[in-house]
This record gives sequence, C-alpha cells and structure tokens, in this order.
Amino acid sequence: MKHKILNISFAINTLILLCCIYGFCVLTLLDKYWVDSYENSAFFQNKTNLVNRAIILGIDGAGNLFNAEAPNIRNLMKNGIYTLNGKSVMPTISAECWGSIFYSVPPKTHKLTNHLVESRNMSNPSITSLFKLTRQNFPDSEIYSYATWKAFDIGFFENYVFNEIYARFNDSDVIQQGINCIKNKNPKLLFMYLGDVDRAGHHHVYQSEKYYQVLNDADKSILSVLQAMNEKHYFDDSLIIILSDHGGKGKRHGLGIKDMINVFFTAYSPHFPANMEISNYSIIDVSKIVAVSLGMAVPDDWIGKYPQELTEYFREKQRKFVEKSVNDYMNSTFFLSIFLRMKTFFNLVQIKARYYYHEFMLRSNL
Repeated sequence: MKHKILNISFAINTLILLCCIYGFCVLTLLDKYWVDSYENSAFFQNKTNLVNRAIILGIDGAGNLFNAEAPNIRNLMKNGIYTLNGKSVMPTISAECWGSIFYSVPPKTHKLTNHLVESRNMSNPSITSLFKLTRQNFPDSEIYSYATWKAFDIGFFENYVFNEIYARFNDSDVIQQGINCIKNKNPKLLFMYLGDVDRAGHHHVYQSEKYYQVLNDADKSILSVLQAMNEKHYFDDSLIIILSDHGGKGKRHGLGIKDMINVFFTAYSPHFPANMEISNYSIIDVSKIVAVSLGMAVPDDWIGKYPQELTEYFREKQRKFVEKSVNDYMNSTFFLSIFLRMKTFFNLVQIKARYYYHEFMLRSNL
C-alpha cells in the first residue's frame, strides 16, 4: 500500500514539474518571439537612422578651418558629429580629393586628375559614384549639383544621373541656386560646391587675412542655406554635411603636410547625437555615410568606413530599444494575463493532486 501511495505521489509531483517546465517554456518562447519580432521589425532594422534626403556643401581648400571663426559651421558641429582632424588623400589636389569623396576609393583607383575632369566627359563604368548609386536606388528621385568649377559638369560624373547640373557660377550663384532648389524642388541628393576659398588661398596665401575673410563669407552664405532648410523643415528628416577636400600652405597644396592634408567634416541628422567628435575620418568615408543614411547598399569596391562612434551609438540605442520593448511586454496586460492563467493552472493542478491524494488516503484507511 505504501509503495502505491509513493508511486502516486511521485506521479503527481512529476506531473506538476512537467506542467511547470511547460509553462516556463511557453513564457520563454513568447518572450523570445517578442524580442525577435522587434529586432526584425522594419522600424528596428531600417528606420532607426534613415533620412529622406542628403544635402552636401563642399568648401574647396578650407582644410580644417584653421583659425577661421566660421560660427555657423562650428554651430552645426555642436548639433551633430564632427572632426577637425580628418584626413584628405594623396595627392591633396582637388580632382583627386573630390573623386575620392564621391567614389569612395583612393585616387589610384578612380584615376581622376584636374586635367582629365576638365577636358573629357566621364565614362568609367567600373566605378560607381554616390550620385549614380542614388539614381540606381531611387530612379524617380531628384538629384542636383551646383558648382563654381566647370569640371563638375564635364568630367567628374555621368551627367545623365542628375536632374540638373550646372558648374558655371561664382559662390553666391551656387548658394542662390541651392536655396531655390531647397525651396521649390524636392531633392533626394543635393550638392553645392564653393570654390572661392581655394582661389583665395592660391591668390592671397592660405591662412592669410584675405583667405579668412573669404572663408568667413562662405560661412555666412551657408547660414542662408541652413535657414532655407529650416523653413522647409529639412532638419526633421535630412542629412546635412559640410566638408572640405584639402587645406593649403603658402599659395599651394598637393603635399601630405599637416596644413594640406588635415580637413574638417561635420554632419547633422535628426538621428545623430549632438556634439560627437569622430576619429579616424577620411574624406573617402563621406559617400559611405550618405549611403547608409539613405538606406542604400554600398558597392563592393567602396572602401569608405562608417564612423565607429556612430556604429557604437546606434548599437547601444538599439539594445536599449529592445530592452525597453521586452520590459514593456513583460509589464503588459497581455503578458500578465497569460502569467496569471498559468499560475492559476499550476495552483489548480496542485489542489486537485492534493485532493485526490487525501481522497485516496481516506479510502485506504477505511
């Protein structure tokens, strides 16, 4: 009789244990499903750092701003990511630099030179520019380029990818064209190139009083562009980049010395943290940053890198997002309802088991 009682007791305890294990597995699977559903959601994967457009303002020959006041550029740095110690490419010549910026490869790969971009149309299908990549990913998008250097509508890019491309302006014309584009059109990608600063360096010496005057004038012009963006609420959904291609010393550039190769870079996005200084930046990274922000897969031959500081920032942001989602789930009525039902079920099993056990013992003693 005692053996039967022990066997029944063992069976009841085993049943309770199995029910507990089952309940734990169910809750664990539900928890995992909740986390996986958020990690694989469109919001989590694709919309945590994307923007609707990118606007790039390039200042040729501005280096790392040197001792220029440039309050508007520096203010954008405080509201986004930045560096004053970025690196250009060798040689620090405009065509080589801008080619590396927009093709995300070194000069030896894109092979663009000042002579080539000014003398023949671009025709190199083996490399892909940021503009061409944008056209491929967004066939119906609007892409614009305004510059003071004629090479930008001759030999840098395939002109068919642009809705509008002009390179016969002075800096004030470029700024006005850019403002008109922002106010009256819907650019997916807009590039404005300012060349007066570099010309001032060649004519009046880099880092001279006249050079700084022209650089600060460019900064004032950029303010009017930023104001136009603000009126269109572009700060809510746009990537805004201001950068330089190289610096200079005396009346020249082209070498790898500090004043020539050090450059500034700043980028604002509503998803970027404010006042974040990035390290190990190269002008080759620019197109990668834009492509990632627009949600485009980059070509295999691009060697540009996404800032490590931003990668870590978004990884931590996503981790906190998932953690909060799980906590919200665990505190939700739905979860509590399931948990209470499971707990009630376990309690009923124990009550029933004890009832039958005592019933059996009672009958055994009769």
